[in-house]
Amino acid sequence: MSETVINLGFEVSVPYTQGIWKGFLGQDIVKIPSYENSSGIISNVAFITESEQFFINGSHWEAILGLGYREIAKPSSSTEPLFDSLVKQMNIRNIFSLHLCGLNGSEMAGSLILGGVDHSLHTGALEYIPIYKEWYYEVVITDIYIGETSLEMDCKEAKVVRSS
Repeated sequence: MSETVINLGFEVSVPYTQGIWKGFLGQDIVKIPSYENSSGIISNVAFITESEQFFINGSHWEAILGLGYREIAKPSSSTEPLFDSLVKQMNIRNIFSLHLCGLNGSEMAGSLILGGVDHSLHTGALEYIPIYKEWYYEVVITDIYIGETSLEMDCKEAKVVRSS
């Protein structure tokens, strides 16, 4: 654990559909090397002290930095998530993008771009999809295409996709 951690005195427990983790809310300096502010920002960090079947057993994760909305922040919605801190303290745009591309040979590949989009990672125009509910990053899917073929989903069967 970092030498600059400040324990804020709040216990945190987060159950998932698979597993649970427990720990405490703290603050620490988060450094993002590619940004001009190389000294970092002060951000809330949930430090993990114990976990059970939390995604990858034996991963020895020590903390979680939040990209979610305040409404689901732990221990309460008054806790400022990391991304909100980045927007305020580093003056980045309130947008992030994910480049999900699975395996690249035998290694996992992909990117999280904070404050914008890396246009070298895609072809064609981007389409921004409105957030369905500011809880998780939920969007409504009304149809899915495989190549040029629509699955012709009935809008009554539209599903909500969560990314958290």
